[in-house]
Amino acid sequence: AIHTNDSQYMERVNKLIETEAKKVRAVDRFVRVAKTVAWIESRWEHYSKGSDGKIQILMGDENNSYGMFQIHQRWHGKHPNLFDNVEYAVKMLSQIYRSVLNTNCSSSNSTNAGGSERALLRRIYAGYNAGTDDACRNGDYRDERFVNFYYKAPWKDTF
Repeated sequence: AIHTNDSQYMERVNKLIETEAKKVRAVDRFVRVAKTVAWIESRWEHYSKGSDGKIQILMGDENNSYGMFQIHQRWHGKHPNLFDNVEYAVKMLSQIYRSVLNTNCSSSNSTNAGGSERALLRRIYAGYNAGTDDACRNGDYRDERFVNFYYKAPWKDTF
């Protein structure tokens, strides 16, 4: 982790996510959702320092996912550039957001069922994390963790 202690970097990333999110969906909730997904996926980091001391792109999922929003190259192609990565992630998140708004999981006993904001937030993250077919997954701790981060907004403590 090389950026979370750099308040200027964190402020710029905050503005980048906010700007890109507002381009596709100018709704406060969506902007906060985008910030929360980026936080949960990478703590707003896109680069890391390698064992050789050189700056490199932060990779996840066994070196298959690129940085900030952890875009998996198998499903979404390569997005190593920070700006491209954020733009792509926000557009994908917007499609997921729209899709799960119309899904309430009413036919299941899922923890993601219902019309509450918490249930909607869990569905949004489940859709981003595992695909919209899994928006109604049940009892996944990652969905609840996302909801908690959404309300706490821990990135605000970094700048």
